[in-house]
Amino acid sequence: MLSHIRTPYADTHAGQLSWRLGVDRVPALAVEVLEVPGGRCELRLLAASHQVIATLDGLDASELVTCGSGAGESMPEAASREFAHLTYRFRSSVVCHDAAGVARAAEGLTATYAEHPHAIVGVYPGSPHAVTAIVAHPGPPLGWSTWHVYPQTGEVVTTDALLARPQDPT
Repeated sequence: MLSHIRTPYADTHAGQLSWRLGVDRVPALAVEVLEVPGGRCELRLLAASHQVIATLDGLDASELVTCGSGAGESMPEAASREFAHLTYRFRSSVVCHDAAGVARAAEGLTATYAEHPHAIVGVYPGSPHAVTAIVAHPGPPLGWSTWHVYPQTGEVVTTDALLARPQDPT
């Protein structure tokens, strides 16, 4: 689903991002809810990045990547947590591009995921390349990937997360 967001980005570069788990729903600018085997997955675009709320086997796991004071810990390159019988794994990276590379990245994300049945893409005001995209991988295991494109700094932030049961192939 493609969403033209009317609210500007609240975050302006990758260094402002932090990461938290277990946060209740925060106000979202656009939401895509998907039914997945054994649960559901909410893909939530925010002015300050994204939130994914995954429900699997009746358990909620909430990932929040955002900016602002008190937002959480610095975004790790890798992390792992246990939620009852579920395992959550997270990875992130930042790649810097020149203006043409940022344009290619943003346009590629929009072209690939705007009509994808398990994705949401937000284009923010100010630049056609100010894009956040989230795509769910229904699994099992359940996973999702995100991209945050900051044309003003040439940064593309990518995250990948996985929520797995012990019996899920990984």
